Amino acid sequence: MSDFEIADGLGEVLAVTATPDTLLFGFGLEQLESDAARAEVVARMLAHFAG
Repeated sequence: MSDFEIADGLGEVLAVTATPDTLLFGFGLEQLESDAARAEVVARMLAHFAG
């Protein structure tokens, strides 16, 4: 028996800690609801590092 449940999505809760050279996500990209949502997050990640 397990106390863990797999969520259907993240809802509106997203947690990211950022420094100039690091992004630490409190979720996995696979948990985002669509390819478009994943592409948006990855684009924002790259923009963070591009300055």
